[in-house]
Amino acid sequence: MESYGQLNKAYFYYKGQELLSRQQYKESLKYINTLLGIDSTIHEAWFLRGIAKYNLGDISGSASDFNKALSLHPFFSQALQYKAIALSRMGENDKALESINKAIILKPGNPDYLFTLGVIYFQKKNFAEAREAFTKSLNKDKSNATAWLNRGISNLLLNDTTSALNDYNTSINVNPFYSEAYARRGALNSELSNNNIALNDLNKAIELDSTAAESYFIRAIIYFNLKKLDAAIGDLDKAIEIKPNYPLALFNKAIILYQTHNFDAAIDNLSQLSVLTPNNVLVPYYRGLINYEKGESQQAINDFSKAISLFPEFANAYLIRAEVYSKLGNVVKAENDYKKGQQFKRMYAQNNKNGLYSMLDSTGKISKLVSLEEDFDIASTLNTESRKFAISLAFKDLIKPYISQRLTVYTTPLQQQMLNSAGNLPDTLLINLLSKKPNINIENLSKLLNSDSTSTLVKGIIQSNLEKYYMANILLTDALKQKPNDILTELAYVTNKIEMTRFVEKIVYENNTSVPLNQENDSTLSQNESYQLSNTELENLVPVFPDKAAIYYNIGNLKVYQSEFDESLTWFSKAIELNPKLSEAWFNRGLSSIIAGKNKDGCRDLSHSAELGQSDAYEIIKRFCNN
Repeated sequence: MESYGQLNKAYFYYKGQELLSRQQYKESLKYINTLLGIDSTIHEAWFLRGIAKYNLGDISGSASDFNKALSLHPFFSQALQYKAIALSRMGENDKALESINKAIILKPGNPDYLFTLGVIYFQKKNFAEAREAFTKSLNKDKSNATAWLNRGISNLLLNDTTSALNDYNTSINVNPFYSEAYARRGALNSELSNNNIALNDLNKAIELDSTAAESYFIRAIIYFNLKKLDAAIGDLDKAIEIKPNYPLALFNKAIILYQTHNFDAAIDNLSQLSVLTPNNVLVPYYRGLINYEKGESQQAINDFSKAISLFPEFANAYLIRAEVYSKLGNVVKAENDYKKGQQFKRMYAQNNKNGLYSMLDSTGKISKLVSLEEDFDIASTLNTESRKFAISLAFKDLIKPYISQRLTVYTTPLQQQMLNSAGNLPDTLLINLLSKKPNINIENLSKLLNSDSTSTLVKGIIQSNLEKYYMANILLTDALKQKPNDILTELAYVTNKIEMTRFVEKIVYENNTSVPLNQENDSTLSQNESYQLSNTELENLVPVFPDKAAIYYNIGNLKVYQSEFDESLTWFSKAIELNPKLSEAWFNRGLSSIIAGKNKDGCRDLSHSAELGQSDAYEIIKRFCNN
């Protein structure tokens, strides 16, 4: 029996390892999680799971697993290396250095560990130390093309252009198929005004990898320098096609369109950018320049005012807005803006405090393309409200009765309660319930179900599933009158009412209107009042409902809808305490924590929700946990 167990563990280990090697990370996790469920003392399994999580973007979760592996085997040097890489990705570079140095002590000549040391120093912007570490790695293994490339980048940042070019050349000699090395060498040659040589390199980079948006972007800059503007536009279009929300490519395309007097298309690009980068001062400023040249004076004033609100000391924005006011005959505003503009211009000329001015020519225009993200990101900050909104879209829905094949619902107690209330549905009805939004003849349900009250309940649930909340509310209200104490009917009624309130909120938000909720006994119930009433109704269900975790979870969601994120954490935690396997609660608690500014807690919860089956958590982790 014991040998069977060992074979079983070996199967899950090697299957997980095999899928990992084939880069099927989510699939490998299923086997590794099963193995750890059988035996949590296998340090290699924790290590493998850490690698899978890392490749799925769950950096914090991977670091936790590498730590677990090291707690079982403190001298596991590879786990120390991967832990260092994860910590560096999380911005904890001092801890990363500590970890990789331990690995190097265990294996002093390991070129991979020395390479990782170089990467960590690079992240710390200690470029001299990075160069030294890459050199030590290359002394052990001269065949690492990436080490040559990274040492080249370090040399470039230390203003040693000749050594950088030599390292790029060696990287390409070691690996003639290394697309990024050609792109880097091309970019450097472009900076050195060797545009034709640079163009050859970028052509080769794109030939080797036609999916790298950055290569098209660099080649566009070279074409621009060679005054081949149509070719530059074509490459920027290709970069945007590969990477649709590529701010730098969109901005540079707007620069070229402006220079070729294609004003409307340039404004379209900048308007798209204003959504992607709402706090970037360059976007409204440049759009203001274009609107000014188009003769759209008021729009130009609006754009310059937006730029000034983002960067109150932006001299050029004041000076050009002064010109616009002057042409409109508003002398007082023109004089005020001119005085402020001159004041800030003198201040920055004396102190050289802001790199924004180095990008502008004497007319205030951008005369060359912007090649670096850090240049474009000047005066751009994270918009907290936009971040909250993006996260809020990802919350898992309420737990509610849902009619589908076999009456599948979210939790076993809820499923059992559904079956108790509805009885066994006939096969003819089940066939009609196979699709996500079933096409069911509601009027015929009474003939198929075993009681009028059950018929009304199921009709209401189906209408709610179809997002016909108002009709569902009528039916579920009627079902409650027929069976006043039926807890499933009460849950269906309150969850539908919450969803109806959210639906109305969406209409109000999208149309900027005021829409009252038509609730029974109160035709002017506000959204907030409706949520408060629903909260009371859910809390009344707690003592009687068999699946209390589901009710706690729903109350947590209700707090989210009211933007009471700290409160939601309390309720999601109660749900998790009762049902530690409720993955939706871990997921939503993670999102609430991030919005509340508790990133580490949130990312840890999201990682655990992914372990429990919420694989889309990895997309959220990639977006919000690795900054």
